[in-house]
Amino acid sequence: MSTGSSDRKDDVKLLELLNSIDEQFLVPYKKPEDLRKISSTTKLQGSTPTKELDKLASVLKAHCTKIGIVCKPGTFDNNHKVVITEIQNFSRPLFYLLSLFPLFYNNKDCPKYFTDQLDESTLQLLDGLRDFIAELQERLKNDENASLDKERLTSVGKIFNACDSLSNCSKAGPYGILANILKDNVAIMDDTMNEIKEWLEEPDFSANSDDIFLDFEDSESESDSQKEEFDQEKVYENIKLFFDGFTRKIKLIKLLVSTFRKTLVSKDFTPKRNQAETLDSIHTYLKEIQLLLDEVVSTVQFEPKNFTNEEVKEEQAALVAVTKKVLIQMSKLYEGDPKRKKWIDTWEIKFNELF
Repeated sequence: MSTGSSDRKDDVKLLELLNSIDEQFLVPYKKPEDLRKISSTTKLQGSTPTKELDKLASVLKAHCTKIGIVCKPGTFDNNHKVVITEIQNFSRPLFYLLSLFPLFYNNKDCPKYFTDQLDESTLQLLDGLRDFIAELQERLKNDENASLDKERLTSVGKIFNACDSLSNCSKAGPYGILANILKDNVAIMDDTMNEIKEWLEEPDFSANSDDIFLDFEDSESESDSQKEEFDQEKVYENIKLFFDGFTRKIKLIKLLVSTFRKTLVSKDFTPKRNQAETLDSIHTYLKEIQLLLDEVVSTVQFEPKNFTNEEVKEEQAALVAVTKKVLIQMSKLYEGDPKRKKWIDTWEIKFNELF
């Protein structure tokens, strides 16, 4: 805590500034629904919301770096005037950042998964700012337990990383963000196929739904807990036959997703405007497909002794239905692109042959 008269005035000014930021940015905005309530009449001349987002993320990141420097241990106590200036410089672009959001929310080219990512990154930034403000408020009140971290302000690092995420949103755009999501989807499909491969190499028949209830049963006799004998080799061959076929289906779906992902970031792909609803549908359906793939594999592994194809009949039917929905949406996106539409048609023929 500063001791001189001038320094004490700076302490008061800084505390007032911190309280003001708390009231302006941190109290009102704690969840995505709060951000959606922002009303703005922001009009951009000669620019776009995406370009402005990138500029503001860069400016915020630069001011965040300066704040980290002037607030580090050993520097903060003698630098309150500079700290006030840097925090003010940070709060101005933050205000403009939030005023941009209605332009994204009301834009028919911005799918929900994209604005969800914006919300997540912005709330991370505000969470970091919330921690930072709380740390400085405690420090100014001379709380004996307060500290600014031994090495650096962790909260400043959170803000810095959130600025990077916002910048990534602006650079990638809706199509690039979806491409990033699909990259993870493809990796999960690889994991699923590896899981199948590992099970076939080292089959485990110990899993059984009856095991869940064993601890609750009285052990009155050996026969009560005995399991039905089964032909392990026959069961294994049945599961192997199913898994071999199912792996081919996963590979084909992976081909669809990975090819579509490459299209999204391809320079020769020029989608029409107002495709947010189509992109959201594709995103949703592909998530459903991944869940169904995992559900089928889990069903087989959960009770392998009693497995029959009938056990996953509903899941496979649902998989076919949702995949056809994806193809319809992809075809919409490929309107005016006969080469890619033809590829979709060819893929669907092969898909129908497997199912």
